[in-house]
Amino acid sequence: MRPNHRPGEPRKHGHRDYSPETVRALHRTGTITEFAFARYYGLPFVETYLPDRTSGDVAGRQVRSTGHRTGCLLMHDTDEDHFAYHLVVWQRDCSLFRVAGWVFGAEGKRLGHRCEPQPGRPCILVTQDQLRMPPEPQPGALQSPAVVFVPSP
Repeated sequence: MRPNHRPGEPRKHGHRDYSPETVRALHRTGTITEFAFARYYGLPFVETYLPDRTSGDVAGRQVRSTGHRTGCLLMHDTDEDHFAYHLVVWQRDCSLFRVAGWVFGAEGKRLGHRCEPQPGRPCILVTQDQLRMPPEPQPGALQSPAVVFVPSP
């Protein structure tokens, strides 16, 4: 299993439970979502051992995910202003996906609602209706049997 942080860095997830099972599930969900996003848009997917904070998750884009149908894009003040942050909603234990939309970092920080759902871990919540429409998929990219996307409502 790859760690989500460098030694000595604070944990990035807003979860209270850091049991090995929870950490593995978070990594699995994030990796599957990034892979699905890459396949949907016909982009190269490279899984890295440590997060690359200079080139994004998938081809220069940041991919965030939620298992809540109406979930928000979570951002932080330390997120880069110039990156495009995409929200992918997953369903049924990561078997169905929907790209809810995207926003540039600076735009999301301006539009979002500041809150602190976990003590000491403030964040910015950008609702799905505040996101830009997702781009159209790459022609032929949806033919992958490994990735099933559902239409946006």
